[in-house]
Amino acid sequence: MAVVELTHAVLPTMLANGRGWVLNVSSLGGLAPGPGFAVYSATKAFVCSFSESLHEECRRRDVVVTAVCPGATRTEFGAISGADDGGLPPMLWQEPGVVVAEALGAAAAGRALRVTGWPNRLTAGLTAMLPRIVRRRLAGMVTDQL
Repeated sequence: MAVVELTHAVLPTMLANGRGWVLNVSSLGGLAPGPGFAVYSATKAFVCSFSESLHEECRRRDVVVTAVCPGATRTEFGAISGADDGGLPPMLWQEPGVVVAEALGAAAAGRALRVTGWPNRLTAGLTAMLPRIVRRRLAGMVTDQL
């Protein structure tokens, strides 16, 4: 997996220098199961867990590892992949520059994980309080609508 290989390539130098940032891009989809998107959700969940684990391992050596979890972001990905907007309301879409600014701010603040955009933070916070079976069923209902 590229995120592991790239981190392995740069982390020893950062630790030796006693400073640095590793910023890994995950997804809002990595914070809950995603029926219909099992591999995507599981891969992004790995990125979160890997990043948070390394964050704790490196924090006393002034190396910050941050996972950023954006939701829907206006990029070329949708056009290239042939995906549409999934009927998401415009307020749920983020601009890439906003995602980047929040990600860099989180790394600068020494945070392990950042969900970008207040609607996504609200969604992540509320769903985290639900039992796992309820999260799975809700995620299934949402993906059935796509």
